[in-house]
Amino acid sequence: MDSSDNSVTAGFLAKYYAARNTYGTYRSFAGSATYTLPAKFSNETQLISLLKFAVSKTITRHPALCFGLVPKSDTSDAHFARLPHINWEDVFELKSIKTSIEERNATLEKEIGIVHEHLWTDQTQKPGWKLVAIKYDTLVESSKSTIDVIIPVHHGIADGGSVRVLHKSLFQYLAEGTESLDMNSTWPHLIPPTTAIPIPIEVAVPFPKTSKPTTSTTPPTPQPWAGNSPRLDPYVPRTHLLILPADSLSTALSACRSRKITMTSLLHALFLLYLSKTISSAEAFSATTPYSMRRFSGVSDDEMVNHIAFIVTQWKSSLVDSLRAAEEDSDEEKMVIQEVSQQFTEEITSDLAGIPTVHSAGLIGFATIPDYDAYCQVGLKKTRIDETYEISNIGLVKLPNNGDGDDKVKLEKLVFSQSPSVTGPAFEASVISISEGPMVVAYTWQEDVIGEDVVKGLAAYVQRRLETFG
Repeated sequence: MDSSDNSVTAGFLAKYYAARNTYGTYRSFAGSATYTLPAKFSNETQLISLLKFAVSKTITRHPALCFGLVPKSDTSDAHFARLPHINWEDVFELKSIKTSIEERNATLEKEIGIVHEHLWTDQTQKPGWKLVAIKYDTLVESSKSTIDVIIPVHHGIADGGSVRVLHKSLFQYLAEGTESLDMNSTWPHLIPPTTAIPIPIEVAVPFPKTSKPTTSTTPPTPQPWAGNSPRLDPYVPRTHLLILPADSLSTALSACRSRKITMTSLLHALFLLYLSKTISSAEAFSATTPYSMRRFSGVSDDEMVNHIAFIVTQWKSSLVDSLRAAEEDSDEEKMVIQEVSQQFTEEITSDLAGIPTVHSAGLIGFATIPDYDAYCQVGLKKTRIDETYEISNIGLVKLPNNGDGDDKVKLEKLVFSQSPSVTGPAFEASVISISEGPMVVAYTWQEDVIGEDVVKGLAAYVQRRLETFG
């Protein structure tokens, strides 16, 4: 760290995502939560006081929120900038929307799409995150107030697993604020000069000195289906939410355990079943699956860091043919679901087995890119996307004391979403669930790169199959 200008050297993942933000090819992930609050917080002044209190404490709890990520320039490499303070108006936006209860999820989908258009600028003055609160105005008097809180985050400062961390902290401090007689907070929020950025993955889990990319650069044959040609202008993110109720989720998870498969494996299988039967011209598909590196880095699940790796799976034409031929609920379909699960399990187990001796093949591929700007420029010249979809499953978020009663804060549902990637995959499916609450799959895609009918048809199919899976 350079104490004179508060700049901090960025790790390779931060440099990679700084470049992608510069070129607009990937912009943010977001954690969105639906909170019910005591009725007095229907008052806008009271609500803002509560949010100021909770956000201030959340910033203090998580050092990653105290930094901007400055992109590469002619005079310096990409680096973190520790901010001396954070201004409330730089990180907060309140929207008051009149809509029916039935239309709130559609409103949330639209607003998530809007935040994912955002590019991170002025990173020496502003942090790599913001908070958008949606206050729902209703004509019917209620004993509770409902808000959606959307927090987009620059992927260079944290990973998707940090959604769990961020909203657990915010939930805790919202609850503390509603029960406090004093919700005072000081803004601008001052940041101590000793605040340190969380360590990058290559420091927490060092790469072997002989690390070289182990993934092939030769495109698979036949090439996987991935929608239409990518484009940067116009960039129109779309979002659709699948909300699986807690009882249906419990039944599906029990069935997964009985078949010795994971929910992520099942989702891969259901995606492939639908796509194989719907996209008749497709000969093959491919998928990206990120996973957490915290078990190797030793970082607590309660910290905000960017410690992820991933695998890319090629679903070949022979498997696609089997998927296409299998009738629903037949023995053949059960066998092909097991086949998908086995391939996925073997590949991710192999990648995990290489850590830390060999390290993750995907991470090594990113770490050894010599010039991230040039990498993004080449990506923008592509006429087709390499991957069909991504499934990023954060898993279960446990929320002790998720209050019942009119005077308690309750987190009703949590959403993890990602900005559509211009250079692939064609769509993302980001998954998260809360204890005693729903599992939400957020589908995000770029308008016209893949048809809305395909994504919404997939979501409806997956929901129906999960609700009856047994």
